[in-house]
Amino acid sequence: MILSSCNTEILDPNWVTLRENGEIEIIETASSGAGRVTFTSALPFIHLRHLDDQPPLKWTKNRRCADAAIIVEDGEDLCLHIVELKSKLTTKGWLIVKEQISGMIANATAMLAVINGPRPKRIVCHVSFVEDAVGSPATADLVFLKTTLGTRQKIGATQDWHSATLQFPGHEGAPLRKIQRDPATGVGTGDLTCAA
Repeated sequence: MILSSCNTEILDPNWVTLRENGEIEIIETASSGAGRVTFTSALPFIHLRHLDDQPPLKWTKNRRCADAAIIVEDGEDLCLHIVELKSKLTTKGWLIVKEQISGMIANATAMLAVINGPRPKRIVCHVSFVEDAVGSPATADLVFLKTTLGTRQKIGATQDWHSATLQFPGHEGAPLRKIQRDPATGVGTGDLTCAA
């Protein structure tokens, strides 16, 4: 067992949990993503929580961080699942979510190095939302869809959202799993398999 041989006793149990299997609930209380997503694993995992708005790694440029990381044993390898919850996901919000995912990849990878764990072979990204407004025009009037003078638009800003594949240094082709939560309850269910 990979994770049980790591130096996990140095980890703060308020932020990190090591379990042989079971259910994991990712809960977001901030209004921008308030909700809950549940995952179940039959395999050993480490659940890394981001409980406040303070950047866990002070020495990196990217100070953003996703809501959680779940590191699952997948045979002889580790699979890193990154989870972020939003209520209404817009194009601008999607650009921020990608930064949060990238920040959590750095945090989870650094934590694994500290406990003498191997680098994950695969990354899977999960974005949970109630409303998907990525790339959707806010109006049906085509006049308002025209780029105005002086505005900057990122070319392909939503291409990865629509292709459901993300690119991160050292982890090209990370699958994106979209979890639509129930609008009435704010609850959703995710999948921790490592296959694409």
